[in-house]
Amino acid sequence: MDRIRMHTLPLLLLFVSLLLGCPESNTKPMPSETAAPSVSPSIDPFVPRDPLDAPQVTTAAPMPSVTKTDQEPPATPFDAAQPAAENPSVNSFDMPQQPVTGTAMETPESPKTVLDEPKQSTENPAVVSFGDQQPTTASEEPKNSITQPEPPTTVPPPPKPDPAFSDIPAAIADEKKDDPGIPVTELRFADSSSRTTNHEPRTTSTYDPIAANGKYFENWPKPKLLLVFTGFMNGYVEPCGCAGIEQMKGGLSRRRTFMKELAAKGWPVMPIDAGNLNKGFGLQEEYKYSFVIDESLRLMDYGIVGLGNRELLFPTEVLILYGIDVPGSPKRYTSANVAVLDFDPTIWKPFRTETIGGVKVGVVSVIGKSLLQDVNNPDIKQADAVANLQKILPDFEKEACDQRVLIVHGSNAEFEKILATFPNKFDFAIGSDGPAEPPAQPNWDKNTMLVEVGEKGKYAIAVGIYDDADTPIRYQRIALDSRFANDKDIMNAMQFYQDQLKSTGLSKLGIKPIPNGRTATNGIYVGSKACADCHEPSYVVWRKSGHARAWNTLANISKPARTFDPECIACHVVGWSPAEFLPYENGFMGEKETPQLIDVGCESCHGPGEKHVTAEKSGDDATKNRFRKAVRMTLQGNTTKKLCMECHDGDNSPDFDFDKYWPKVEHKESSE
Repeated sequence: MDRIRMHTLPLLLLFVSLLLGCPESNTKPMPSETAAPSVSPSIDPFVPRDPLDAPQVTTAAPMPSVTKTDQEPPATPFDAAQPAAENPSVNSFDMPQQPVTGTAMETPESPKTVLDEPKQSTENPAVVSFGDQQPTTASEEPKNSITQPEPPTTVPPPPKPDPAFSDIPAAIADEKKDDPGIPVTELRFADSSSRTTNHEPRTTSTYDPIAANGKYFENWPKPKLLLVFTGFMNGYVEPCGCAGIEQMKGGLSRRRTFMKELAAKGWPVMPIDAGNLNKGFGLQEEYKYSFVIDESLRLMDYGIVGLGNRELLFPTEVLILYGIDVPGSPKRYTSANVAVLDFDPTIWKPFRTETIGGVKVGVVSVIGKSLLQDVNNPDIKQADAVANLQKILPDFEKEACDQRVLIVHGSNAEFEKILATFPNKFDFAIGSDGPAEPPAQPNWDKNTMLVEVGEKGKYAIAVGIYDDADTPIRYQRIALDSRFANDKDIMNAMQFYQDQLKSTGLSKLGIKPIPNGRTATNGIYVGSKACADCHEPSYVVWRKSGHARAWNTLANISKPARTFDPECIACHVVGWSPAEFLPYENGFMGEKETPQLIDVGCESCHGPGEKHVTAEKSGDDATKNRFRKAVRMTLQGNTTKKLCMECHDGDNSPDFDFDKYWPKVEHKESSE
């Protein structure tokens, strides 16, 4: 009888389990039900454990029974770049949302926060700036905002973890509201339609561009002609916008919106650019000029551009394409003392004229000797600026222009010499050696207004021409700030430009790694995750900082995305020179090629960490101390501050204050 019981009992148990609906085929053993994994003492230092991942199980202690499906586990942050579905401003490399149990670093399910609610777009109340027009407020939802799924009508959804902090211990999760890098709400600029910015600001802002920069054209009657002077953009086609886009000035897209608003007022407008539109030379600069600058000038009806010394960096064929008139395709550039191939006025214009609103305007441009010394292109013909001005001036005066404009690329001394040589020959004179910010009121040299347009395309100078003996001229400095929407056509040109960079690739753009002076002492870059095992507190500080989401700014916040633009990549990854827009040897070379070097990581400041990591795994005390010293940083002197400001400069982070922001990323461990 006992033998029968022994044979029938397992069958009964199996029958009961089947009745209860617990088929074995759908049940997998937990790691605790298997043998503990063995850990080799010689762990590969370059595939380390992330302390914010679920901890590795190293004992055979029993765990609660959990039923799992055959679904693959979530990928680790560096397996692949996956889009963040819940919140577009969360780094796609953030850690998977999974609770950590059985350790001292336990992460309970976070309560629902403001970040989990459907986002409402907060419009900047600033709209237009003309006269006494008051700002208006638009409250419509942005067209590209993410639609949140509606919860069930009867059962409310359970609280879900904040995706931006799902991998951070609960003890520090409450600090997220103090982190300036964490998105709170989207901020868009007000308009009758949804405004699109080249970056979606990551924090709510109360910045009012009208309060900061004033109203424009207050009490102005309609002019006979409005001259709009710009220049010296130096390749800055759009503001960076990585931080504080609403406080930044400039951008071709904003400029075109400004021009369109002038046209909507019915004012006759003649834009004139002083030149130096590009920053340097190379394939990327040529793409930028072709698909952004030239297209933008066409859309804004620029008829005249002064040739600057920066344009002379382009190869001959580019200068011919954009500078020499051909039948049916008049160009914009002009220079009285520099020409391509020949000074023949039939192919290269020593001056240009244009008539709008019954007002004829003539423009003459020259380049001083100080800026021509380094030109080594034999196809570029040069002459003395003063001598050639004297030569072409009789023909210029025969044009009987109502307004005469002189553009001088050169030093202040050269500018002043030319003005003294030709007194009262010009109504307006633009010099390239002026201040970065134009004056609120113009300066004069006798009867010539000195027009200073600033630099990097941040400002425009508007001069109204009137048939009014008492007030024949009115002057207005225009800060191209966030009151002006981004123009759709210009942004389309920007998208085309970014697509061209993507299809070309870094290597074909001529982007080649440069030597890194710290390689000899530090080794190569290994990625921030390699630091996590030994520097867990510091790693946690980094993971919750904006630096750990730097790549996401380019990939998901920037409009259009700029993940293939070397000028942007340099400050958003590990192993690039921000000053030269080039990678160091063994630095970041692409999402697929070097995913471990995405974001501004530990080695962006501390330098390559290979030798330090290796020494900590297997070195003696002397070796360890040697390489610890190689990566250690202190606040003594200004070294750290200067390093931060290589990227956090006035153009990219206008509100950056080292003393204010350093505590957000400060990390120091007791062993240091």
